Amino acid sequence: MEIRTQAALLIQRAWFVSREGRELDLNTEQYLRFLAHHLKDSIGVWKEYRREHLVEQTEVNTDMDSMVTSLFNNNMRSQNAGNRLSNLTSTMESRQTQMQEKQEATEKELILLNTKLTALRSYLEKQL
Repeated sequence: MEIRTQAALLIQRAWFVSREGRELDLNTEQYLRFLAHHLKDSIGVWKEYRREHLVEQTEVNTDMDSMVTSLFNNNMRSQNAGNRLSNLTSTMESRQTQMQEKQEATEKELILLNTKLTALRSYLEKQL
C-alpha cells in the first residue's frame, strides 16, 4: 500500500474519531483524551508504516508527515474554536433564560401592583 493511501486512511480515521467525539458533547479535556485513546493505535500503525517506507526509499519525503501533522493541528484548532463557540452559545442561552424569568417575575409584580392600585382607586372613589 502506498504511503499516501496510509496517510489518507489515518486522516479519515482522525476525522471520523473527531466527529464521534464532537457528537458525545465532551469538554475539551475529555475530548482530547478521547482522541488520544482512539487514535493511539492508528497513529502507531502509521508511524511504523512510515518508518518502513523510509527505510525502503532512497529519498526521504517528509511532506506527508508535515501534512498529516498540519491537518491534525488544524483539526484541533477547529475543535477548540467549536468548543469556544459552543460555550458562548450555552452562556447566551443561560442569560436569555435568566432574562425571561426576570421579565416574567416583573410582569407578575406589575399585575399585582395594578390590582392593588385599582382597589385603592375604587376605595378612594367610594370615599369621595
